[in-house]
Amino acid sequence: MAKFKLGSWVKYDGPNPSLKQWFNNGMSVEDIVPNGVALGNGEVNNSGQDMYIVMHGYTRYHFLESELTQA
Repeated sequence: MAKFKLGSWVKYDGPNPSLKQWFNNGMSVEDIVPNGVALGNGEVNNSGQDMYIVMHGYTRYHFLESELTQA
């Protein structure tokens, strides 16, 4: 079961300080891709955790569940 719901606001909380600063105002969860499911770009999520497609401005990004926290 996904930690965050569609439409919720999240922040980057991974190890990269530059990404923490870049995404500090939050991002909207647009889609959730469970482990073992195709991402839609020809790749499969084989990370062992849910992957989130988030919107920041007009750009979509992919983050692992462990890299995000509630905004």
